[in-house]
Amino acid sequence: MDEKTLAHLIFEQRPLPPQAFDQRITRQVNRLVREEQAMKKKISVLALCVILILSLTLFGALAELLGLNLFEVFGQSDKRLMELAPKAVLTEVSPVDLTSSELGTVRAGINSAYYDGQSLLVAYSIQNSRFMEAFTPTEEQLARMQKSQNPGIIMVQDPQTDALILEWNKAYQENRPFGFALHEINPSDHTTAQGGIDLPPSQESIISGEDGLIYRIREYESPLPEAARDQEALDIEIGLFQIASYRYFDGQDVYEAFERKEAAPMQAKVWRADAAFRELKGEGALEGLPLSISAQASAVSIHLTLTSQEGDIPILPHPQDQWYGLYLSDESGREYRAEGAGEISGPQLAVSFEGTGQIPNQLFLKLIVRSEEQDILQALADTAPITLE
Repeated sequence: MDEKTLAHLIFEQRPLPPQAFDQRITRQVNRLVREEQAMKKKISVLALCVILILSLTLFGALAELLGLNLFEVFGQSDKRLMELAPKAVLTEVSPVDLTSSELGTVRAGINSAYYDGQSLLVAYSIQNSRFMEAFTPTEEQLARMQKSQNPGIIMVQDPQTDALILEWNKAYQENRPFGFALHEINPSDHTTAQGGIDLPPSQESIISGEDGLIYRIREYESPLPEAARDQEALDIEIGLFQIASYRYFDGQDVYEAFERKEAAPMQAKVWRADAAFRELKGEGALEGLPLSISAQASAVSIHLTLTSQEGDIPILPHPQDQWYGLYLSDESGREYRAEGAGEISGPQLAVSFEGTGQIPNQLFLKLIVRSEEQDILQALADTAPITLE
């Protein structure tokens, strides 16, 4: 039996999931074939396919059976995350089940994560996380609500799912009483490691699905706090909150109320990936000022430090209209996105760049003074790159 035959038998009789699941099934098929060959077993193809097809009847069942690596899902539009996906698989996934009279059963959990000793990215999902219903307060409830200073009209994000928001806006414009309640399970902005180390997030991406399903991937400032670096594993925790928001319009004024209570947190042990770092160095100048430049490069990020050899990095005379522009690429022509304008501290200028999922062998830096009216393409063309090796 070969993997193509087995894959064909499975794929022909399954529901149609996203491409990320196709890739996941292919890897599982390859693994099963290798195990069969190594153990010299005769496995019934029909029996194996029946087992898998029964489990693949529903999309959700597929996620339960094989696990869903969210790095692959977000990687469809972010090559860096797709590169990191094989090293983001967790050895154990422990979802949290919550019960709410409004939401029913909610399942939340950290699904996949990447940690290389310096950087951390965590992906998680929350199923059945959101429910809206019409709401008319009793006199007692209305007495506990506060008059709102927020605009009466609410922006509609999705007309297919925000029917109550559309009805609210219509009632508000018609001076007609109406109200709604929004029930949600939301993650905390804070992540802790090793029982108390606060990990500051830098960015988070969200994909929303039907019936209150959300996928999120959260990235943290790199390098991590010193206490969280170079550990064999990180025990991470993200808190969850059950939130209820009430909004009512009595025909004249808008009233609001908000309730929040803590729920069981999402937890996971993230083992350090077998990932390398590379130190690259070079020499250059900034408008005649000699610089030594060093970069710590990983698959996730590049931390660049420029050090003046003759005093402090100069502060530009018109900081509101001028800034230092740093443009970084590598030997393969990949360009790196700077995470902010950098930070000057005496003789040093430090800038972080988002990685590509691969570690570069060489870096090429173009350093220019930027201004609003500048022809940036011409300025870059006229600037010789500084090579870091």
